[in-house]
This record gives sequence, structure tokens and C-alpha cells, in this order.
Amino acid sequence: MSIIHGLLERISYHNEENDFVVAKLREKEKKKLTTIVGNLSGINPGESIKLTGKWVQNKRFGEQFQVETFEVTVPATLLGIQKYLASGLIKGIGSIMSERIVEKFGLHTLKVIEKKPERLSEVEGIGPKRISMNLSWPMPYPFISPRGASTRS
Repeated sequence: MSIIHGLLERISYHNEENDFVVAKLREKEKKKLTTIVGNLSGINPGESIKLTGKWVQNKRFGEQFQVETFEVTVPATLLGIQKYLASGLIKGIGSIMSERIVEKFGLHTLKVIEKKPERLSEVEGIGPKRISMNLSWPMPYPFISPRGASTRS
């Protein structure tokens, strides 16, 4: 078994009946995106993930990482935090607003959102009304529990 880590850039294909996903992962040391495949229920672009599985060679699509299990982890970079916030998981936060929030709070962004969401009013364009009405607080952290991604039926 191999383990890889990265930022989920995009989902290329998702079968809603069985949660089979083809997605692109940005690994830290690689310039080219890694294709990952498997039953990846609940993953979203912008999430940082740790994957366990094996490398396979698909005749049509080339090298892919076949996922056995995965775990969503806390984004550790400014880009990762920004993409996570802009991924659509949080109502009212898009790419421009996520950029402003991360610019203001840096690597402390997720702690601010989780522990002191009222501080978001320090960001241009976010007022108390928007915090209480449009944003889903506390943050929907899926970070703690690992999720299996068995490819067996």
C-alpha cells in the first residue's frame, strides 16, 4: 500500500449511485496533477486529503492512484485554506471572499472561523448580518474521522 497527500483540485467524474469518483489531486512535490479513482463518498474540491491505496495503470487513461481509504485533513497552506473555503461547502463564501478572509487571518483562518466567527466582520464585505444569516457556523469540519473508500462491492 502507498500513501499520498494533497489538495483535491477538482472532481472529473462522480457516479452518484455508487460514489465512484475520478478526481485530480495536487501533491506538494509534483507539478502535474495526480489522477485518483475510487469510492470517495463526500469529498469536495478544496479539501486536503490523505489517501491510502495503490498505483494502477489504466489502458485508456494511464497511471492512476486507486484509493482504498482516505482521510480529510486540515488544510495546512494558505492556498489550501482558500480553496477549501471557496469550495462551496460554506454558504456565502466564494473565491473572492475566501481570498479576503485568508488574506486577513492567514494560517489562523480556520481557528478564527471555528472559535471566533464574529471576527469575520473585520473582513471587507462581511457584516454581522451576513455572519449570522448566510454562513454556516461552526465550520463543517470533516477533518477528524477517516473514511473508507473500499472499491469492493
